[in-house]
Amino acid sequence: DEALRQLAVRQQRDAPALDVVLLGIGADGHTASLFPGGPLLDAAAASESDDGRWAAAVEVPSLSTWRLTLTPETLRHARAVLPLVSGADKHQALRRVFGEDSPVTEIPARLLLDLPGDVAWFVDAAALFGRP
Repeated sequence: DEALRQLAVRQQRDAPALDVVLLGIGADGHTASLFPGGPLLDAAAASESDDGRWAAAVEVPSLSTWRLTLTPETLRHARAVLPLVSGADKHQALRRVFGEDSPVTEIPARLLLDLPGDVAWFVDAAALFGRP
């Protein structure tokens, strides 16, 4: 038991830097299953480190389900993050990500704007212009 505990602590301390993370964005501004008002966003909004987890299970009450997500801290360590935004239903979310000063707790995809690694946005015309 003690050896496993020590291994878990060492693995948390030595979090990996993922080479590439491909993400989507929802119409509500969520990304990586980090939803508005979600529990992992408070630390992200305050630019604080989280509790060392690379991933976490999060409840999504609006969908009556649980999802597994990378933590904001894991996203900060990624070498490259590639958000893919497609569909006219994502237009308003995209405008809010780039055009508002709302906090990450309200528009989680805004955390992608401050990542230290490379971020390359892939946006289709429907999402950009709000038309199919």
